[in-house]
Amino acid sequence: MKKWLLIILVPIALIVILLLYPKLSLRKSDYFLVESRDLFETLIASGRIEFSEKVEMSFPTPGVIQAISVVEGQKVEKGEQLLGLENASEINQLQLAQNDLELEKINFRKIIEYEQHIAQEEYRRAEIEEEASRDEYQQAQRLFQVGSIPEEELKSAQRKWKIDQSLKNSARKKLENIQENGIGYLEVKKQVERAKLSLIQAEIDLQKRSLFAPFNAMVISLEKTSGEFVQPGETVMVLGKNPFQVVALVDEREYKKLQVGMKAFINEQVHSEGNTFLASVSRISPVVDPTQGTVEVNLLLKEVPPHVKPYATINVEIILREEKGALTFPRSYLTSYGEQTAVWIEKEGKAHLLPLHNVVYVDNWVKTEEISLGTAILASHQLREGQRIILGERRKD
Repeated sequence: MKKWLLIILVPIALIVILLLYPKLSLRKSDYFLVESRDLFETLIASGRIEFSEKVEMSFPTPGVIQAISVVEGQKVEKGEQLLGLENASEINQLQLAQNDLELEKINFRKIIEYEQHIAQEEYRRAEIEEEASRDEYQQAQRLFQVGSIPEEELKSAQRKWKIDQSLKNSARKKLENIQENGIGYLEVKKQVERAKLSLIQAEIDLQKRSLFAPFNAMVISLEKTSGEFVQPGETVMVLGKNPFQVVALVDEREYKKLQVGMKAFINEQVHSEGNTFLASVSRISPVVDPTQGTVEVNLLLKEVPPHVKPYATINVEIILREEKGALTFPRSYLTSYGEQTAVWIEKEGKAHLLPLHNVVYVDNWVKTEEISLGTAILASHQLREGQRIILGERRKD
């Protein structure tokens, strides 16, 4: 009897198991739908305001400081006078050079406007007189040949003609001397050029007695006071060049994310409610500070805020990534597939393991181009390939 009962019940049990297996093997899994998201990744660091360049100012000549036109901490414009040495002698030399130049210019104008005209008139008169005396001499020769005048009168006409010839040659040489490219003309012109050079040298000598700002800057320190004697090359003032730069210290584990040209936001730590200023990464140090484990990063401010002081402590937020409409999902949904990263996705009611070949991490998110928008990524990792699933709660992160 028992034997027949088993023969009847075992097939029935097998049929029941086969009928119930699909329902018993279903796995419920929460999920996340791949979505489009704007990614904004930043790196936070602290730093300080520094000058982009420091320049020690000095005089090329010795002297006693006479005038100081600036104070420490003052902002100066390019070309602005900073301080000067006693310069009475140089001013006197400049005045003399100016007077000499004016005198030489007068001499030059005198040649052009007066002497050339007079010389031309004298030469023209000499030509007329020489021509007349030549005619008189020729007439005297004819009269002497016919016996109308004595020999002495002929010789007198000849002497008169030779004298007028000499006067004409002298007048011509004088005119040629002061005409353009003549020796006298060129010499006076050369004197004008010499006087100009002397004036330029006097201006240079006077300028050497003053210091001018070579660029927009701030006076960091004054090393000398009025009345002090200074030697050539001795530092009298230190300038800090604008625009300011920001020097930030970044953890050595983070610096590889940085690139020159990246934008950054700057604000002073003591003025957290103040304005934020735009800067850009200009340099990344090639070495790591072994004592602090940091890398020095330089940033240039686009504009110098008027209230920002040198060496102030500031906050730096460097923009590592700024991307709109990226396909993303939470990092926690990743799993392993051998040595490769993968995710479980739902497709036609079943679980499928999808290996990922290009994973980009942005904070707690993963950016992907291998999964389409709206794909359901399963939260459960304890799944089998092809396992039938039921989607549970849709998660937001």
